[in-house]
Order: sequence, then C-alpha cells, then structure tokens
Amino acid sequence: MSVRPQESPPARTARILLRAAGAAFSLPERLPRVSKGRTGSGAGMDLVWRVRTAGGRLVGEPAGRVDETTWEAFSAHLTAAVREASAAGAPLILDLSQLDYMSSRGLRALTIARREAGAQTSITLAAPNARMREIFAISRYDKLFAIVDDVDSDA
Repeated sequence: MSVRPQESPPARTARILLRAAGAAFSLPERLPRVSKGRTGSGAGMDLVWRVRTAGGRLVGEPAGRVDETTWEAFSAHLTAAVREASAAGAPLILDLSQLDYMSSRGLRALTIARREAGAQTSITLAAPNARMREIFAISRYDKLFAIVDDVDSDA
C-alpha cells in the first residue's frame, strides 16, 4: 500500500487501523485537534477529543463514551496524540475526567497506544471516575499505566 502524497503519519496510522477494522472512511491530511460527531449509525453518545499542552506535557481530553461505536475514533486520536507527544519529547496525559465509560475496545486502544509510545514516551491516565477506576483495576491496567487523581498531579 502506498502512502498518499502529503499524508501525515498520524492520518496514515489512523487510516490503516480503521481499514484493518473493516471501516469505510476517509481522513483529512491531519487529524483535527477538536473532533466531535457521531461515529456510528444511531450512536447514543458522541466522542469529543481535544488536545492541549500544559507545563511541557501534551494533554489529551476525550469526553463522552468509548464503546463499540466510538472506539475507532478514540484509537485514531490517541495514536496521533502519542506520536505528537513522542515527536515533542513530552509525556502524554489522558484527562479522563469527562469520559463516562470505556469498553474493552477502548482498553485495546490504550494497549496499542502503550506499545506505540514505547519506553521514550510516558502515558498517564488522569482523573478517571469510579467506574473507570474499577475497569482499570479489574483489567490490571492500573499496573500498565500510572493513574493519578488530576491532570496536575505528577505521575
């Protein structure tokens, strides 16, 4: 498969991941820094993704739910954020304070992001709600990721 001219690496990665999942799609040259919209027909919740920098760290801010209808968008944005943090030599903080729920597919996206980040880029999960903390504990993701109470906490 050839790379499209002027296609950014995050867009290419997202395209490959989504194609592997069997999704029909098209992506812009660069993933938007703010994204909102239904990602499946009849989806009950939107997934919103924002990225900002704070104190030398890249902060990804998903909001809504990561479920069967939104996990692909979550994965694409998360992979792009990991690459952006790696390129900047900055840690990535995921502010989960506005995320209501994450299915096993969202956990898989976190696993892919952890592999993509490697040893050079840390990923910290910040401010998960009680349900999310329980999911991370049961799945043992609290052993794979640093989990802190808020974005300003040190990992």
